[in-house]
Amino acid sequence: MGEGGEDINDVFDAITFSEEALIEVGFKEGFQKGSIEGRREGFLLGLQKGGETGQELGFYQGFAEEWIRELQERKEKKNEKTLVQLQKLVNLINQVPDHNTKEVDLAEQLRQVRGRFKTVCSMLRVGSEVTG
Repeated sequence: MGEGGEDINDVFDAITFSEEALIEVGFKEGFQKGSIEGRREGFLLGLQKGGETGQELGFYQGFAEEWIRELQERKEKKNEKTLVQLQKLVNLINQVPDHNTKEVDLAEQLRQVRGRFKTVCSMLRVGSEVTG
């Protein structure tokens, strides 16, 4: 028996259980703080990437609409195939959702838009490098 009539095993048990309790409290606090920080970091990354994607799509849209206007003014028969491809590009861009959804594969849609853009650039004989 220890001082005050306590069994020494009870004293060791109390030390062991208090250590386990402190570890559990530390884990819960760390997990909660990590979750909050992770959400904030994820939000900021999503905001940045969403802005970049929007800027890229806006460039493609403006490019296509301006070339459509230009080629329609020229009224040359040889431009009809290019006009069709430009309109397909605009249609693809308009199909990209403006919010995140699980039903749509955004990466695949962006791949299709970029591919169509390169096709149109080849038909127009202009460079397809996007800088920004």
